[in-house]
Amino acid sequence: MSQRTEIVAMAAREIGYKEGRNNATKYGAWYGMNNNPWCAQFVSWCAAQAGIPVTVIPKLAYVPYIYSFYNASGRYKARGSGYVPKPGDIILFGNNDHVGIVERVYNGVVVTIEGNTSPSGNS
Repeated sequence: MSQRTEIVAMAAREIGYKEGRNNATKYGAWYGMNNNPWCAQFVSWCAAQAGIPVTVIPKLAYVPYIYSFYNASGRYKARGSGYVPKPGDIILFGNNDHVGIVERVYNGVVVTIEGNTSPSGNS
């Protein structure tokens, strides 16, 4: 199984996971920085569980650092650049304030799996 397939499968197994009180998650505990926003920790955790090296998907807990990592390495592709996301890609949202994993793309629609689900189900 490819690394792309592995990270998507790992993320898919986590669908439905809900944080505990005050942003408590297994991802934050794993990262060593629990009780914080955790979308980036989720991506890093999934990558680590899938055996993806940190040179490919870094272990980071702050979305702007993820942007900086990919931009500095020339691997960041902005919306409108012509790049079509692929399953297993890391995707940034907004002003680099949220991150997820691309599950699939069809008819121009990008479907993602993301962390940061609260007990009420609101993201």
